[in-house]
Amino acid sequence: MAKRSERAISVFEGLVLVIALAGITVWVGASRTQTQSATPSITADVHVDPGKDKRGSNFRFKNLRDADLTETVLDGADLRDADLTGARFTGAHLPDVQLKRSKLVGTDFRNATMSHDQFESTVFKQPDFSGANLDGADLSKADLGDARFENASLIGAKLAGANLKGADLRGATLARADLCGADLENADLEHANLYRTRLTGADLRAVVLDDALLWSADLRDARLDSAQVNRAVFTDARLEGVEWAGVDLVSAFMQYARPISTASLSAAVPDCRPTPGT
Repeated sequence: MAKRSERAISVFEGLVLVIALAGITVWVGASRTQTQSATPSITADVHVDPGKDKRGSNFRFKNLRDADLTETVLDGADLRDADLTGARFTGAHLPDVQLKRSKLVGTDFRNATMSHDQFESTVFKQPDFSGANLDGADLSKADLGDARFENASLIGAKLAGANLKGADLRGATLARADLCGADLENADLEHANLYRTRLTGADLRAVVLDDALLWSADLRDARLDSAQVNRAVFTDARLEGVEWAGVDLVSAFMQYARPISTASLSAAVPDCRPTPGT
């Protein structure tokens, strides 16, 4: 009898163990499923009629590829992680919008209002910001090579460390913008307004600055090798340590600029810490 009782207890304990292990397996599987389902991803297409009032809307992780959002009101909207490839925001009103990690490939923002927008870790590929208002926008370290900013307003914008190689900035207003350490090689800044713009350590090699206004701009340690500066105004600009190799300054206005140096500082690392009062 004792042996039978012991056997029964062993069988019972074995069943309990099997049931417990099965429960754990189910729980672990459910936890994994929940974790996977919690991982965000781009959702299905979203249709938005152009010209509508969609201020404060949440489009996070939405697919807005090729969407027509012409003249749509999107004040304060959340467009983080959204796919905006080929979307049209022509004349749209979207100040204070979150665009972190969004995808802007061939996106049309012509004449849009985008003041104080946030673009951290945003993916850019030839977006068109021509005529757009980007005053105070944060585009620090953004990859904006070959982007279009013709006649755009970027007053006080943050572009420190940004890649603007080959960008079209003709007629753009960049007054008091921060372009410290930015790469503007081969960019076109003809007729651009760079009044009091911070260009410390910027790469301006082969840039076009014809008829540009650089009054009181800070160009310390910048590289302007082979730059085109016909009739450019450098009045009261900071020019210490600037590299001018191959630059014709005959027609440039240099009144009160201080001082001009031809020393090469190509290995210098620009100090892009915020200046006091900014």
